[in-house]
Amino acid sequence: MLDFNELLKSLFSSLTILAILSYFGKEVINVYLSKNLELFKQKLSQELELQKQRLNQDMESAKTKLSMMSTEHQVKFSKLHQERAKLIKQLWSAITQFESNLTGYINIMNNPELRDQSKAWKGGIAVSIPSVLEIYNDNKIYFGSSMCREVDAFLIAAKGITDKIMMADPAISPEDARHLQKELKDFLDRSILPLKADLEGDFRVLLGVEKQ
Repeated sequence: MLDFNELLKSLFSSLTILAILSYFGKEVINVYLSKNLELFKQKLSQELELQKQRLNQDMESAKTKLSMMSTEHQVKFSKLHQERAKLIKQLWSAITQFESNLTGYINIMNNPELRDQSKAWKGGIAVSIPSVLEIYNDNKIYFGSSMCREVDAFLIAAKGITDKIMMADPAISPEDARHLQKELKDFLDRSILPLKADLEGDFRVLLGVEKQ
């Protein structure tokens, strides 16, 4: 039969062994966990780096697409600017031709020696207005609302003036000639010249030589 001292020694030895085993077991577990943790950190770092690379690639791809879209938009917008500038020039030229014919008619009204030219000037005036109408009506969408109102007002006034000129007697009296001449000059100053100035301003803005 074991005595008490032997039992204590045996128990103490067992506990010591268990403590040692427990300690080393913990160390083994810690080492194992530490290695796994390090591997996990490395794997996570690699995954993060791959995600970062993919994100950078996606960003570069998006930037390239946006740049291409911007360039395409600029090209289309530039073409629209060119088309609008071309139409403004055509409209300005047609109005200038009407102005020239009207000025020529005004200049001969008080000169009996030149009245035989009135038919030719009237013909030029009659042809000029349809030319303005054709350019404007076919391309009205290219002009701003303010410009459209101004051109519309000009065309209404021009029709009234043209009708008066067409109905005027070649042998118009000096007094009636002066009255009509004043009305035509007022129309030039009030309607034609401001409209041409606005068209010229729009054209220069499109060219970039003036700011809006």
